Amino acid sequence: MLLADPGSKGKNFQMLPKYLSLDQGGKVQVEYIWIGGTGLDIRSKTRTLKEKVTDIKQIPAWNYDGSSTDQADGSYSEIWLQPVKYVRDPFRGGDNILCLCETLNAKTMKPIETNKRAPARETFEAKQVVDEE
Repeated sequence: MLLADPGSKGKNFQMLPKYLSLDQGGKVQVEYIWIGGTGLDIRSKTRTLKEKVTDIKQIPAWNYDGSSTDQADGSYSEIWLQPVKYVRDPFRGGDNILCLCETLNAKTMKPIETNKRAPARETFEAKQVVDEE
């Protein structure tokens, strides 16, 4: 049994590699990441998928309660997470991934105010910008 360093306030950092190396049985963890209500905070939550992701279309959209992140009022607070880009997760390793998301109003499917990816995407996909490449 590994004991925690008395100066580590109960944390046992020697155990982390053990848990990171556990067999995931072919499943992968997707860390959904988005910008929070202040526009400066990063939010995330994790979902387990049954198999390795090889295409963005394999990552299901998800949702969260926007009232907890100051992105919606309490009367209708469902915010939709739309995956737009994924990369390998350098922290969990293996086939686990980080997924950057746009945030949409779940009723209208329009970008919410703090969704800065939507206007950036529109700019970069504009014909004038694409033609410059």
